[in-house]
Amino acid sequence: MIKKSLLKILILLSSASFEGNANNTSSDQDETIKIVTLSPHLAEMIYELGSESSLVGVSSFTDYPESAKSIPRIGDAFILDLERMALLDPDVILAWESGTPRKVVEELENLGYQVEIIKSRNLNEISAALDQIGQIVNKEKQARIIIKEYSGQLKDLKEKYKNKQKVTVFFQIDQQPLFTIGGNHFISEMIGVCAGTNVFSELEQLAPSVSVESVIARDPQVIMSMAKAKSHNNFQFWKKFGNLSANKYDNFYYLQSDALERPTTRIISAGEELCKKLEEARLKLETTVRN
Repeated sequence: MIKKSLLKILILLSSASFEGNANNTSSDQDETIKIVTLSPHLAEMIYELGSESSLVGVSSFTDYPESAKSIPRIGDAFILDLERMALLDPDVILAWESGTPRKVVEELENLGYQVEIIKSRNLNEISAALDQIGQIVNKEKQARIIIKEYSGQLKDLKEKYKNKQKVTVFFQIDQQPLFTIGGNHFISEMIGVCAGTNVFSELEQLAPSVSVESVIARDPQVIMSMAKAKSHNNFQFWKKFGNLSANKYDNFYYLQSDALERPTTRIISAGEELCKKLEEARLKLETTVRN
């Protein structure tokens, strides 16, 4: 396997035009470290820490904040553009434990890159991830301030809904094939914060495929999905199952905030939206019982 130094030399001989673009990207850096992130939420954390000038490359679908869209793309979690990577010549590559395949990490390490694995599988690990990245970019103080605020907001949200009536929830990712979230997913954890119960919480996979029959058997009182998937996840499909509790109470909700899908501090605002939707669903249940 070609080491990154040799790979860079070969690319420089054939890709002068891209080299110019890469140099323009990094020439204004006021950080001593150059970073590439392999997941959108990792780039977002860099921005939140105020170290966006250290970013020289990001993964596909990195779109927040707006200025992140202009940073060179190096591929997605599965297929990386190693030529671009060599030209960008990062000091550190940040990989996501739950989303970056181990073979990709090993390939980068074999090429001589320093790869840092960032864990953020649950709501508490968001704080740990910020702390770890803060140390990498020398922003430990800023990280502590952000973590304190985030932890306080999460605590307040838990406190607000801890005594609410539980409602059962089916969270639909895709309809054909039918995918949901398992109990280890941070969205499932946020549903719990909002006094909801993920009907597939016993499944260990982050995004398991399930059958229509298994959803009906669990009879969720609420069915939710992301608004951006509305054209693909038509709730009309479930209307034909008249005995389904979600149908009885008309508890179908699309969530607007895409922050719910990324383990960053923005998940608090997304969680507030989710909690409000479940509170609306809860009131429908209570009204039906009273009547």
